[in-house]
Amino acid sequence: MPKPRRHNPMPLLVWSSLSILTLGMIALMLISFSPPSLGLLFEEYPDHQVHGFETLELSGKYLRLILEHGRIVPVLRAGQVGGAVIVGRGSYRVELPPEAAARFASLTGLDVLEDGIRAVYLPLDYQGLQDLKAIAGTRAVEDPAAVETARAVLARNLDDPGLLRVFGVFRRFAAGPTSLARIEGYGYPATYYSEGERVEIVVPSLGREGHFRLDPPEQPGGFFAVPSTPPLSWPVAGGLFAVGVLLLLATVFALTADFDRPPAHPPARRGLLVALLAIMPLLEMGARSVLPPTAWSELAIYLVLAGATLRYARFARWPVSYLGLHARRLPRALLAGLIVGTAMVLGAALAVPRGFHAMEPARLLGVSVWSLLVAGTLPEIYYRGLLHNVLEQYAGGPAAIVVTAYLAVMPRAVPLLFTAPFGAIQWIDVAVTSPAALLIAGYLYHRTRNLFGSAALLGLLALLPQILRF
Repeated sequence: MPKPRRHNPMPLLVWSSLSILTLGMIALMLISFSPPSLGLLFEEYPDHQVHGFETLELSGKYLRLILEHGRIVPVLRAGQVGGAVIVGRGSYRVELPPEAAARFASLTGLDVLEDGIRAVYLPLDYQGLQDLKAIAGTRAVEDPAAVETARAVLARNLDDPGLLRVFGVFRRFAAGPTSLARIEGYGYPATYYSEGERVEIVVPSLGREGHFRLDPPEQPGGFFAVPSTPPLSWPVAGGLFAVGVLLLLATVFALTADFDRPPAHPPARRGLLVALLAIMPLLEMGARSVLPPTAWSELAIYLVLAGATLRYARFARWPVSYLGLHARRLPRALLAGLIVGTAMVLGAALAVPRGFHAMEPARLLGVSVWSLLVAGTLPEIYYRGLLHNVLEQYAGGPAAIVVTAYLAVMPRAVPLLFTAPFGAIQWIDVAVTSPAALLIAGYLYHRTRNLFGSAALLGLLALLPQILRF
């Protein structure tokens, strides 16, 4: 009696994933070319309806702002009013309370914050915009130059010290200056002022000491109120991050569920192998401490690592297929790397991209080759082909995945300890997000035993943030 036929669900899963990825990229391109019409993005973009005024004066508890012969350009977000950009000739003055004035004087020699105004960004809703227009006594005008100036101001809002780097993409996980009014001046390129539940002033050009928290205003609200939408707290952000990593690991498992067990490990010369594994990370660490952080130094480091690995494999008579350099399972490994890598970048951004960076074809080709070769394939030859395989042989697969992830980050992290400033964002990058990316890449290699899958994943993590505008 013939055995019942077993249905393999993997082809359906693979083709479904490929279809979702393809349709998602098509939708991404459509959104990037026409964000306002689709109404799907939280991107801020200037309206073309410009309102002119002769004199505008705004006063808060500590701030007095005066502009003359200016323009108000509404800022839209997903088709709704999200703020306004004001341009014109004027100045502002912040009368600091005694304690803040003393600290400000120790930084600048002045006890009053004042400067000329180039532009002002205000977070407002529709009613706030109508009130602002009524105060200024505006009239509709045609001024394309003001629209372009507003567009440039919104682009500069991305320069924010409160952003967090996740998988190469900078997004916000906590309250920061872009939720405040942003005043662009001449002596101080940017000053952030908030008058909501508490009064805050942030002057990024003064460094870490440029953040002043003042006493709460008597009447909260007004034009400078912080938006009411609460930001993600660190526990919530950490929980979402952990869930995302687990989902990506589950995706890798689903895409490789029918693969065979890993091959047997060939014999190795332990003395030479231990020396190689001890020396190479130290050499990489030393090179990163001495060499300037350029693409050429990165290429030189990874060429040495990959060359030493291939030379040892030849000396120990290891087949290159043992390192993962083979064509077996290549389509599935590449597909898994592309799907997971794209999901990691888009998921870490917590938003769909705003578009594509303008690049010449030659530069786009160079960035792509550099990302896939230097950021992907070359380091994987050493870290997966040699380090991962050796650790797996003596400590097991899970230990190899975790230890390799942190050993790959260590040469980058240690030189940062001797640089200043070394902030929390860099700590989180080298201690959490980069190891998480390498952890997923290592698990993909462990499942496929094909180096090109994990190389494609890491290459995408380096490539997509340079192409997409978040």
